[in-house]
Amino acid sequence: MSEENHGLNEKPKKKRKRIKVHCVEANSKITGLEYGDGYGRNAASENAKYLREFTETWNHEFWIDKHYTNRKNFGDASGPREGIEEIAVESLIKKSVPHLFYYSLKHTFPFINFPPRRNMPYRVVLKELSNTQDTLNVVAEFHFLDTNKYEITVRTAMRVNDFHIQDNQYFLEFSDNESILFLKKNKVLNRIDCFS
Repeated sequence: MSEENHGLNEKPKKKRKRIKVHCVEANSKITGLEYGDGYGRNAASENAKYLREFTETWNHEFWIDKHYTNRKNFGDASGPREGIEEIAVESLIKKSVPHLFYYSLKHTFPFINFPPRRNMPYRVVLKELSNTQDTLNVVAEFHFLDTNKYEITVRTAMRVNDFHIQDNQYFLEFSDNESILFLKKNKVLNRIDCFS
């Protein structure tokens, strides 16, 4: 008769080391080193020459949906929605734009709606954590109008700490100027990346 082991003589499995995620900082770019002839190192080459810098201006139209206005002015079944004034919502939108473009370029996550109009447009949830009040949650749509012009529409906003995130929904969470991009997939929150 064979004796069953039931795992008594097995060695315990070693725990995997957790990989610590460090946020990329906005000003952590490689600065050029010149070698005397004007050529030096940059992010792309060991032998490049700096010529000049130029700035591209992007215009963003800020819109609010009637649903947001009604929730701001009249509340809902739970009562008035405090702390979702346009100035707070617009501030969060402005802070989120460079972070959204960073994540979109790095991870190709879709948040901009391009023509033709989709039946289910991309929406992103923006969350701003606070030590003094509930989290500000803003649901916004970003639409392409031209190569340097975008329309941003706030669909709704509320201050709660347990805001419901839909499955397959991206959301951006801010704590001060650091953001973390999440995706809810199969009812699990997945941390995609962070940026400060």
